[in-house]
Amino acid sequence: MFLDFLKKYGRIKVCLVGGVFVAIPTALVSLILLSHFQGYIDLLGILLSLGLPMVATPIILMVLSKSILSLDQANTQLNKKNEELEKAINEIKTLKGLLPICSSCKKIRDDDGYWNKLETYFANTTELQFSHGLCDDCATALYGQHDWFDKSKQQT
Repeated sequence: MFLDFLKKYGRIKVCLVGGVFVAIPTALVSLILLSHFQGYIDLLGILLSLGLPMVATPIILMVLSKSILSLDQANTQLNKKNEELEKAINEIKTLKGLLPICSSCKKIRDDDGYWNKLETYFANTTELQFSHGLCDDCATALYGQHDWFDKSKQQT
C-alpha cells in the first residue's frame, strides 16, 4: 500500500503528508496534556514534542521510501531476469550423460531399453530436425557402379 502511494504521489509528497499525519495527533495530545496539567508541563516540552516528530518523520519516511523504491526496482529487474531465464530453459533441451549407441548400425538405446534410429531418438528427446544427405564415401559406395554417378562427379 505504501509503495502504491509512493509511485502515485512521489517521495516528497508522501513524506510531507506523513509528517503532518504524525504532527496532528502529537499536537492534540500535547494540547490535551497542557490543558489538564497546566502547571506541570512546560511550553518547551510541548514544542519539543511537536517539533521533533514533525522534523524526524519526513526524514525517516524519505529514507524508508528510497529504500522501498530501490527494493521494488531491484525486484522488478529480478523478476524480468527470472522470466528470461525460464524462457531460455524452456527453449533448450540438452542431453547429459552416456548415450548407448550400436557400433554397427548406429541405433541409440532409449531409457526404456528400445533401440531407435538416430533420427527418431533425437527427434523424440530434443527439438532437432534432420535434413538428410550423403557423404562422399557413402555416395560412392551406393552409386559408384553407375555411369551417371561418375559423370556427375566429374562435373563438380
